Amino acid sequence: MLQYLITLLSCLNPAFDYTTIRHLSIVAEAMIAMTGRVTMLGISIGVESNGSYRTVQRFFYNNIDWVKLRWLFIKKHIIDKDDVILIAGDEVVVS
Repeated sequence: MLQYLITLLSCLNPAFDYTTIRHLSIVAEAMIAMTGRVTMLGISIGVESNGSYRTVQRFFYNNIDWVKLRWLFIKKHIIDKDDVILIAGDEVVVS
């Protein structure tokens, strides 16, 4: 599954290095399989291969431009050139 996620996320190569994409794949794989509370320790335990608590820490320590990440993923896997796109926004305040 990890190799599939890395292939799926390879569209992020223009903006992120391979290590960040690999860490994202590891964290995503664990979070998909988890139930209940999601913690860094739970993520590191839930990973079958190449995942450790330190790997999870390194991923969350990175400064990731999530808007760019989402746009690259959507542009590659979701948008068709003949689609009509409607963009909307909503403000959320987190205390």
